[in-house]
Amino acid sequence: MRTRNQPLSHRRGNTVVEFALALPVLLAMLTGVVDYGLYFMQRSAMLNAAKDATRIAVASPENQSPITMAEEHAQGILDAGLAGCGDCTTEARIMDLDGWLALNVRVARPFEPLAGLIPAPEQISAVVTMALGHQDLEYYGL
Repeated sequence: MRTRNQPLSHRRGNTVVEFALALPVLLAMLTGVVDYGLYFMQRSAMLNAAKDATRIAVASPENQSPITMAEEHAQGILDAGLAGCGDCTTEARIMDLDGWLALNVRVARPFEPLAGLIPAPEQISAVVTMALGHQDLEYYGL
């Protein structure tokens, strides 16, 4: 507690001690903000890759597999957009949703936080499902 008669050097010492006590908390908060920002940036990139791959694959031309097109397109986007995405996985499959054929694309990768001071998910994933342009699998050669 400060008093009027306290010398200036003691007040400076108090400031240094207060700063030393607050610094670890501030650094933990800052690294948490950076880690979550990194997580949301990567998740957004993966969701956009899955959306783009699904959108292109559902309108695939005759005798071309939408599964192959979606997986190759998603992997290409992730390789170009996310550094170190060699461990990204892309999986596409055709599903029957109440009589409609739909393409389901799932993109995933492990998440490695920079500091790891706060809880973070171990994996980032995005899933997109869209109805196929042609409802006949013979059109795609499947």
